[in-house]
Amino acid sequence: MPIFGYALERMGHIYIDRSKGKGTLANLDVAVQKIKAGTSVVIFPEGTRSIDGNLQKFLNGGAILAIKSGVPILPITVNGGRFVLPKNTLGLMPGKIEIIVGDVIDPKPFSESQKDELMAAVKTTIEKNLDLEYGKI
Repeated sequence: MPIFGYALERMGHIYIDRSKGKGTLANLDVAVQKIKAGTSVVIFPEGTRSIDGNLQKFLNGGAILAIKSGVPILPITVNGGRFVLPKNTLGLMPGKIEIIVGDVIDPKPFSESQKDELMAAVKTTIEKNLDLEYGKI
C-alpha cells in the first residue's frame, strides 16, 4: 500500500519480511534495539486479518522481541474490526469497534525456547475478550 507504506516508513516502522529467513532475525535485532531505546511497538501476532474474526495461528516474532528486550506485553483485543474494515478491501463500513486492554504479561520467566508458551499466554488473554458478533449491524 504505497501511501501507508511511505507514512509507516517515515514513522520508523520496522518491516519484518517473513520470507527472508535470516533477514527476519536481523530485523528482529533492529527492533529489539529500538525497543530498548524506548520505542513503542505494536505487533499483530497473526500477521494478517481474519475473514471470520476467529483468531489464527500466532507467529512468534512478538515473543522473541519481548524475551530479548525484557519489555512486557500488553495484549489488546479488537472487537468489530472485521465489520468496519473487512479483509481484502480498503472500504470502511459503518459499525462499532471495541478495544479491550488485557493484563500485562511479563516475558522474563520465559526463555527463547519457551516462545510458544509465551505466545499461547498472549493468545489466551486476547481470546478471552474476543466477541465475534460485536459491531455487527
